[in-house]
Amino acid sequence: MELPTWRNSIAEYPFDSHFAEVEGLQMHYVDEGQGRPLLMVHGNPTWSFYYRNLVKSFSNDFRCTTMQPALPGGKVMRPTTYCHMLLYFAKAVWDMLNDSFG
Repeated sequence: MELPTWRNSIAEYPFDSHFAEVEGLQMHYVDEGQGRPLLMVHGNPTWSFYYRNLVKSFSNDFRCTTMQPALPGGKVMRPTTYCHMLLYFAKAVWDMLNDSFG
């Protein structure tokens, strides 16, 4: 999945983008630093840019991961059958963590 070209020019967001496919959904995440994990999951209408300063501050001591589960308006590809329910959201987060991070 390609991100908008303006995203690559923002000095405020110097992180590499990663993508994971979970049950046919392509989910965007940032994974920076090393150490104990610090997971940041945001909702709609935000994206991982919201956590940029936290990632910069904590990535020296923690493995900072921000993830964008399949929510409306995010940086993900969704099938038209996606269900916008809390249970589905929780399952998508769980599956992504298990599939991408073991």
